[in-house]
Amino acid sequence: MAGQELVELAVDDDGPCLRALRAMPEATGDPDQPDAEPERDQLARQRAAGLLRHLLLHHRYRGGGRPTADLLLRAADTAAGHEDFARSVAELRLYALELNKDATTLSSGLRRLAADCEGRPLLARDIAEGLSSRLSAISGSVPDAWWETARTLSAEPGLAQGLFAIRLTVSGGSRSRWTEPWLGQFRPLRRHAHPDVRASARETVTAREAPPSLPGTIQW
Repeated sequence: MAGQELVELAVDDDGPCLRALRAMPEATGDPDQPDAEPERDQLARQRAAGLLRHLLLHHRYRGGGRPTADLLLRAADTAAGHEDFARSVAELRLYALELNKDATTLSSGLRRLAADCEGRPLLARDIAEGLSSRLSAISGSVPDAWWETARTLSAEPGLAQGLFAIRLTVSGGSRSRWTEPWLGQFRPLRRHAHPDVRASARETVTAREAPPSLPGTIQW
C-alpha cells in the first residue's frame, strides 16, 4: 500500500499505519537489505522514512489539529529508539506541539523533544530553527506560556533546552520590541552552561548599534 494511502487510513484508524511503522524500522536491521548496491539502497529505511514524511506533510497540509497531531505522536513513539529515524521522530514531535498551550504542557513537550536531540547537536540546531519557524507563523499577542517556558528551559544545562529557550525568548522579545520581562530573560542565556547556547544568544542583538559616521571613529 502506498504511503499516502496509509496516511489517509490512519486519520480514522491508525492500525494499518502503525503496523507498517512497527515492521519497517525493524526491517532496516536486516543484514540482507541492499546497502549502496547498484540501483538499490536501504529499501526498508526509504519506505519507513517516506511513510513518516507523508504523515508529517498530511498533518501540515490539513492545518494541524489534535487528531492528526495525536497520530504524529503515536508514530514518533513507534519509531523512537531507531537511530535511522531520529530526525523524523524529532520533526514529528515538533509539529505535534501545540504552541498556544499552557506553560506546563509546552515545557513538557519541548523537554521530550530535547531528549530526542540529546547527543545530536546538528539535530538540536535544526529542530530549534524549525521551532523558530513555527513560532513566527503564529499571529497575535505573545502567549504568557512562552516566557514561562523559556525561563524554565533556560535554567537547564542541555544544548537543545537552551536553544529552544532562545527561540522562545527571541520570538517574544522581538514582538514586544525587546521590553521587559524579555530582556531580563535573555541576559542569562548569554551565560548559559552550554557554550553553543551562549554563542547563539550573543549572536542575537536586542538593539542595533548605529554605524560610525567616519572610518576610524569607533569607540570601544
